[in-house]
Amino acid sequence: VPFEDKKHFYGELSRVLKDNGKMAHYVTTDSLNPWFKFAHRYPDLFRKYLIEEIGGHYGLELPVELIKNIEKEGFMRLKTKKMLWEPVEFFLRFNNEYKYKSFLIRAVVSCTKRLMENDFIFVIINIPVSFLFRLAEALMPLNWSNKIAVSFKKV
Repeated sequence: VPFEDKKHFYGELSRVLKDNGKMAHYVTTDSLNPWFKFAHRYPDLFRKYLIEEIGGHYGLELPVELIKNIEKEGFMRLKTKKMLWEPVEFFLRFNNEYKYKSFLIRAVVSCTKRLMENDFIFVIINIPVSFLFRLAEALMPLNWSNKIAVSFKKV
């Protein structure tokens, strides 16, 4: 939803949901994590690979702002799950002109590509990597999330 339409969108959710009704959202968000900070340094690439290519996420908000804006429309947050990109998603977003902007990005993209070439190794490596990602998600600030799952109750 484009940013300028979000207040209306949240208002409509409030209008159609009964009192004490619950709703859940799985939302791609803007982020303050190092990968997104790097990506934002190149606005044309950010628009191309992190907005347009993944379905037109024109109204990306930081998780804290998104939650605050929904709460303003008469909702109470019940639960939030912070999420980072998995390595495959990182590969999909940065295996392009971005990898030529940073040695570190290029190295991560290259390693991920090599891991993805062998299904058996990819599955074996994915187990500890997933554990490390879940640990990082538990410890990181909310605004470092790339996406969140959040539930609300209408009050």
